[in-house]
Amino acid sequence: MTLSMTGFGKAAATESGCSVTVEIRSVNHRYFSLKCRLPPALSSIESKLSGIVRKEIDRGSVELFVKLAMERPAVSWEINEKLLRSYSKAAAGISKIKGVRGGDMPVEALLALPGVVESREETEPPASVVRAASRTLQEALARLNRMRETEGKRLESFIMKQRRKVEKEIGKISRRTPAVVKEHAERLRKRVDGLLNGQSLDPSDPALQREVAFLADRCDITEEIDRLKSHLSHFDEMMAKKDAKGRSLDFIIQEMGREINTIGAKASDAAISQSVVTVKAELEKIREQVQNIE
Repeated sequence: MTLSMTGFGKAAATESGCSVTVEIRSVNHRYFSLKCRLPPALSSIESKLSGIVRKEIDRGSVELFVKLAMERPAVSWEINEKLLRSYSKAAAGISKIKGVRGGDMPVEALLALPGVVESREETEPPASVVRAASRTLQEALARLNRMRETEGKRLESFIMKQRRKVEKEIGKISRRTPAVVKEHAERLRKRVDGLLNGQSLDPSDPALQREVAFLADRCDITEEIDRLKSHLSHFDEMMAKKDAKGRSLDFIIQEMGREINTIGAKASDAAISQSVVTVKAELEKIREQVQNIE
């Protein structure tokens, strides 16, 4: 299965008065990169949510957005005992002030005084919120992956179409190669005949044979063709794999590019040169699409 690195997923859920909305998107990247944008109430579980994402995505630039709405704020209440004692002491001292009637203040009145009761946001979200966020993220990831699979199938179809064109041109080069060596040898003989001013030339002449052998070796591209065919087989094996393979495919394309460049430099032949140009163009198209594969 071929997965694209480009996709988008969104999901929402409500649990125990908590509403969670998750959006996740990914684009192509050489490595794995994750940026999380979470509300403060969920900052403590960022590593948990990141772990869920990493289990599903091996490569790509990923952005995770989480929105949280709670009917009851996640807060706790604390009593400032030191301040409460101070207020109580002051209230008890009122009766000692000349001309003032007073006494102990009721507890309700003391609690209503500024600063006695303080609210604090809870550092850890409730378990129900964690469950809702995790479940919603998994749903968003499932939708993201469905989009990545659809795009991956399109990429695979295009890539294999261009790959068949490359194989066809390599076949043309392979069939043309023996004739190229013979033609070069014949041109060499004619050139030597011209230099000899019509004198006869013995085909078995050692000097001529050495030159022909040298020319044949310099123009021999059979090794490059064999390596290209091997790279194509390896390419097919990688395309059939189910896990991440984008970097491996990119490397194979680079190696094929080196081989076809060598063929273009060694084979001084118009037909082969035309096929070389075609192969290079098709490899570049494949490379552009491979860079979108996970």
